[in-house]
Amino acid sequence: MTISPCGPVDPDIAMLLVQSVDGKQPLGLLSNFALHLDTVGGTLWSADYPYFIEQGIRRSLGGDVVSIFATGCCGDINHVDPASKERNKTDFIGGSLARTIEKNLDQLRPIQNPRLRIRHTTVRLPLQKVSTEQVARARPMLLDAREGKKTDFFDLVNAYKAVVLDQVRNKKPQGKPVDFINWGLTHTWAGIGEHLPVEVQAIALGNDVGIVCLPGEVFVELGLSIKQASPFRTTLVIELSNCVETMYIPTRAAYAGGSYEVTNSATQPGSGEMLVEAAIGLLRDLASDKKQTR
Repeated sequence: MTISPCGPVDPDIAMLLVQSVDGKQPLGLLSNFALHLDTVGGTLWSADYPYFIEQGIRRSLGGDVVSIFATGCCGDINHVDPASKERNKTDFIGGSLARTIEKNLDQLRPIQNPRLRIRHTTVRLPLQKVSTEQVARARPMLLDAREGKKTDFFDLVNAYKAVVLDQVRNKKPQGKPVDFINWGLTHTWAGIGEHLPVEVQAIALGNDVGIVCLPGEVFVELGLSIKQASPFRTTLVIELSNCVETMYIPTRAAYAGGSYEVTNSATQPGSGEMLVEAAIGLLRDLASDKKQTR
């Protein structure tokens, strides 16, 4: 089996191609790009733009090739310009990425001695505090929103967060959270306390490729920091991995500027940098361990 990393042709897209032992038959391709999978809209299930990536890959490599898409750090990336009425459509996004992948297939380089090594660690992210008064103010606002009454958007986001934090931090939350909201609640982490125990994973394929798996919706600058500090020639950073909750993870600087994502985030400033530090540590450990496999 040959696993090939994409060279420095397009820094925005990373991909790994898995081939048969003789190198003649493509079996699967993993592509990694930083953009939310919410370009379709509506309430129905959809493959979103990775569907069009798959179609392009199968045109080039064959109809039986398995296409796997992994979302990069895109917590603060949007496919829509809020100041414009024009929107990038799903087929345009997926088709553009597919063409970029197809164009770069001949740039792939085989990984020499692709030994698999894995490391992981648990990072305890500090949660924001929530007061009894905040939860009390949130209740009537959430009930008003449920009845279709007009509410301020950011006030409503803060109200949702207050109820979620109340449930996660406290073993006995005020009232029943399900009476006010029906999403963002977790039974796994209910009453966990002041810190959220999340897992960070790092995978090495030989000495060339590193893969990092992070929880939550991580701001792009954090993913770039990991890539820049990585000792591997090619590093894929994948968000929304191994997480019970899809909480936003901003940079420390972003908290000062404010935004929807920052307002919605339940973690304290510095949490994103904790993930970066953990990921870089795991990658360096993998890079220094050339022989041991685990």
